[in-house]
Amino acid sequence: MFTDPEINAKLLLDKKYHFMETPHAPGVVYAEIGRKAKVYKVKNGGKAYALKAFKPKYRSKEIVENTSRIAKFADVPSLSVANRLVITPDNYPEAIENYPAFAYAVLMPWIEGMSWFNFVSRRTPLKKHESLRLAHQFIDTIVEFEKKGLAHCDLSGGNFVFSEDFCHVELIDIEDMFGYDLIQPTENPVGTKGYVPNWLKAEGAWEAGADRFAASILICEILGWQSQDIRDASSGDTYFA
Repeated sequence: MFTDPEINAKLLLDKKYHFMETPHAPGVVYAEIGRKAKVYKVKNGGKAYALKAFKPKYRSKEIVENTSRIAKFADVPSLSVANRLVITPDNYPEAIENYPAFAYAVLMPWIEGMSWFNFVSRRTPLKKHESLRLAHQFIDTIVEFEKKGLAHCDLSGGNFVFSEDFCHVELIDIEDMFGYDLIQPTENPVGTKGYVPNWLKAEGAWEAGADRFAASILICEILGWQSQDIRDASSGDTYFA
């Protein structure tokens, strides 16, 4: 499905980007595999970017159209990844010829930080003030989304990243985001195990209120994570799995 480029291999778009090496794994290109895509870490000069290459089933021209619409929200707090570029066969034929799997791949800023998934899966403790600060930041983010009529539609521990001081939150994996004038996915997002109720799994949800259940679960996890008993009782990658 994917043939990984060599470390430091060049990807020529409007600028030159080079594929980075995985920290602590010499000789291995930096890549993270997900349900719909594989994300590479590339750099231009000293700046890092995420290159999201979709699995064949999820490559489509709709990504191009939706990306131009999502770009309108690039100034929304916690949506840095809305600033993005799509690699199309029409606009970047040489890049697609060299890397066919990158057709309709998306280039966006690399978000530095820690994901909530890592804290839960590793049972990493939080101090009380850290727990409260992160919960407040996350709640403020979701409130601002609702004010603008937006919804992530797949909130989970792996889809929000935060700074080391717990004062800044970023949401990632926003391809199925709900918002005015955005394109509805062919299949409604059904959420992630541990953050979605059973009654929602069949049809999914793509609407303004789609984040409320998952956000509530995440807030419970964040607030409870200061407790050793809660951490010990966690069911794996999520507390409620």
